[in-house]
Amino acid sequence: MKRSTTCSNSPVLASFGAFVGRVVAIAFLGLAGADRNSYAQDSAAGNQPTNQFERVIHFSPITDQEIVRVPFDAALYGKASTDLHDVRILDGAGEEIPFLLRRQMETHSRIEQTTWTVSNPQLQPDTKEGLVVQFSLDKKDPSPKGLRLVTPLTDFEQTLKLFAVEDSAEILLVDSEVIFDYSKYMNVRRTEISIPDTSARSFRLVISSPTADQKSTFLELTQELQADTEVSRREEITIERRPFRIDRVELFADVEEQTKSFPVLVEYPISIKEVRQVAERKETVLLVSTGSVPLQRLELDTPSKNFSRRVSVMSQATDGKFSQEVGSAQLSRVAFREIKQSQLAIPLSMVGRHTELEVVIENRDSPVLEVSRVRGFGYVEEAAFFALPGQAYRLVCAPYRTTRPDYDVAALDAVLTNTTTGAVATLGPVVEKTVDVVASPRRWIDLVNQPWVIGSVVVVLVVILGGGLYHASKQIDNNIDTPSK
Repeated sequence: MKRSTTCSNSPVLASFGAFVGRVVAIAFLGLAGADRNSYAQDSAAGNQPTNQFERVIHFSPITDQEIVRVPFDAALYGKASTDLHDVRILDGAGEEIPFLLRRQMETHSRIEQTTWTVSNPQLQPDTKEGLVVQFSLDKKDPSPKGLRLVTPLTDFEQTLKLFAVEDSAEILLVDSEVIFDYSKYMNVRRTEISIPDTSARSFRLVISSPTADQKSTFLELTQELQADTEVSRREEITIERRPFRIDRVELFADVEEQTKSFPVLVEYPISIKEVRQVAERKETVLLVSTGSVPLQRLELDTPSKNFSRRVSVMSQATDGKFSQEVGSAQLSRVAFREIKQSQLAIPLSMVGRHTELEVVIENRDSPVLEVSRVRGFGYVEEAAFFALPGQAYRLVCAPYRTTRPDYDVAALDAVLTNTTTGAVATLGPVVEKTVDVVASPRRWIDLVNQPWVIGSVVVVLVVILGGGLYHASKQIDNNIDTPSK
């Protein structure tokens, strides 16, 4: 008895396709029905009470249409969402007013430093004075305000004298100014000196004894960095013989730029919430409450002296842990003899705003650094809009708003580009109100775009397809097993 090796399974596949089509249609009709039911329930519910925060916008009376700029403050940041998508401006009738969100700008001239390299310096070693460098300014060079020696060396101390040369006479401008590098003990370096006002165009620089024995003061500095109580002392002076290499001599001067617009930087109120010592990592950790303000820089206030510590600023990741570094710096302060130098600022590169930050100070084996205060500085954001005379406006933080508005603000942007025109407003106190929000009817496209809907449909289709293929294969096997006549 022979078995047929071919069969026509198109009726089976056709019936399977029809079956899948009916199931999918039923599923989508069910979803549509659910959507209509939800719409009916929303419509039946009517208005829904919710809370929002309002602040009256105050500005001087106007007689014509005017641009009003509303600077944001710490109180607003404490109520608004982190990306400010829930902020709206309403007029007296409660209608939304389009506004442009931007950084507040101020127009002023700024003093910038310009630097140039001394051309054709003349070097002359002197057995009594040391190394003598003579140079003159070019015609286009401004009067210098300072001088910098560029050297690849570290761990040095040199004394500089600078003379102005006018009509073959020398006038002492800088007497025994010390330049230094203490990298062996901390990241402290100074290679420049200030030059008092002078009309001279020629100068003579004396670098004292660059090839003579250098009796190091590093030992005294190290002692200054130890604990307050000195238990014992071991004095040891290091003599190092080496030439003081100079790559080039640079001059710098202050030049006033033309009037421009610059972002406004202000200090925001932040506070230290908690201080803890992590002994196993030899770190001091400060938990800083920031109130969601847009910070650009932190500064530490400390009474400690003669230190150099690496400091990191961490923000919270999605898991709630402080694991994302948003800033770091090498903080230092030196107060030793005539050397007074400090760097206590930490620049930040935060994306978004945070309610809390962690400041991590690496102490290593040094004494704990005492921090009395953390100060926060950041740019000011503002909302600019076209205001009409006789109209009242208020700024609203509405938590029920889930998306940022998409306004047509091309005209505002064009007018405010590189300018600070307009009336600057102030915000009144925060007032919490309960308002009735009309429930928006759900749209079919909104329901279909929900991830749980798409996932459910995919799962149903996979199950249907698997079952259909299984039944189709069984039907094919039955047809094959049927003897041919």
